[in-house]
Amino acid sequence: MLRWLAFSLCLLAGTPLRAAGRVMPRLDIHIDSQTSVPVEVRLAQRKGFTLNYKTLATATTDRNGRVTFPSQKLKSARWLVLTFIWRPAGVAERVLVYEIGTRKGQKSPQGRLMRTDKQKSGYIAGEGLPQGDCDNLFEIAESDDPADPVWRIHLQLPKSYSECRQLDNEIDRYAEVGARNINKGDLNIYKFDDDVRMGKQFFQQLGATPENPPLRDPYINDYVAKMVARIGQNSDMPELDYTVTVIDAEVLNAFAVPGGYVFVYRGLLEEVETEAELAGVLAHEIAHVTGRHGTEGVTSAIGKTTLGMVAGQVLAEQVKDREAVVQQVVGGLIAGGTQFWIVGGTRKREAEADKLGAQYAARAGYDPRGIATLFDRWSRKKGQPKTRIDTLFSDHPSDQERVAAVSRDVAYFIPIDDSRVTSSEAFHQMKRRLKQLPPSKASGEAAGNALFSAFQQVNQQILTQEIGAHFAQEEK
Repeated sequence: MLRWLAFSLCLLAGTPLRAAGRVMPRLDIHIDSQTSVPVEVRLAQRKGFTLNYKTLATATTDRNGRVTFPSQKLKSARWLVLTFIWRPAGVAERVLVYEIGTRKGQKSPQGRLMRTDKQKSGYIAGEGLPQGDCDNLFEIAESDDPADPVWRIHLQLPKSYSECRQLDNEIDRYAEVGARNINKGDLNIYKFDDDVRMGKQFFQQLGATPENPPLRDPYINDYVAKMVARIGQNSDMPELDYTVTVIDAEVLNAFAVPGGYVFVYRGLLEEVETEAELAGVLAHEIAHVTGRHGTEGVTSAIGKTTLGMVAGQVLAEQVKDREAVVQQVVGGLIAGGTQFWIVGGTRKREAEADKLGAQYAARAGYDPRGIATLFDRWSRKKGQPKTRIDTLFSDHPSDQERVAAVSRDVAYFIPIDDSRVTSSEAFHQMKRRLKQLPPSKASGEAAGNALFSAFQQVNQQILTQEIGAHFAQEEK
């Protein structure tokens, strides 16, 4: 992270700069924006590699997006700093910072002119958040006339920080959804064909358990399937076909397994108050698929199983019944609360699914803040009796953490679009249809506990199978 970003907001007056005088050309700045939001522009200077800033001037753009700083003589300024601050309607304040390195230019009647040498740039989104290189939005054209020295500066004001060139995190590149590699650098020993294979097996085994009765209503099933397809087509795997199952149980949840298998519980459909909330949950689950979190979890489980065997001084090739040993270790991991399969087992993967899900929902035309409003409402229901299904998701970030993170990501990285859907007539019709149906076949605490048991059983069976196959392959 560039240290100068954190200090450039303050632009505190630094120690006096002592050096030969230089002439700063007139700065004619044009900010190209699709809105009429005024932009505050701050001009400052600093010398060398210090972080001492001295404010020179502050101005606000006119209705044409222009602002001018007159030429002036400075004792020295190794760097000129331009900070642009604006607040789009309804979202957080945004800040872009450009540091312009200078060098000696030709002589003029006023003194030695400054010439541009290099530049640094970035946005400020908060401590510990990713920073981006925004040079692609900023241009300087220098005049060669010593009698009228001028720098003509053009800034393309971004709709969101995602228009900057990212330095680190590819998943912040909203404009590149569908053409980026969001799994780059993640530890996963499986290919996507394995995701499909394992997901299909999980789908078949879980679907065969009586704890998960399918909801046999064509309208509800079709409505949810169309939403999943629409969001999936606006994800990082737009060509993937999804298999959607609506389960007739009073459980406030949804989940997805590798390869594109999505399960949605009737209790969730009854709980959501807007279509944007439902879209947010579905997009979150689709993000687990595109992020390949399931097979990342199995990869992690293999590593932990290996460590467990080594710690117990038991290696698979040293025992006759390797399968029994693997099953024993995996059973211990699952009993200890480690859920590698469905939810990925880490706060990092959940946070990534929240971020990606907000992007997918927005690209599909839904208000991306929907999942945040749902989390916020759920957070106020804490303290109610819990079921064993809650322990499956106990290592997720807290609801309020997720509300804050999603709200920040939407404000900073997703362009504003007032045409996005919050609810629709189709959504309200789906809700009316739910009320006309007989009560859920599985309800209350028993439904959640039964689901947990089915999860655990299928999870352990497939993990044991995959880990055993891995060790068998290693022996060859």
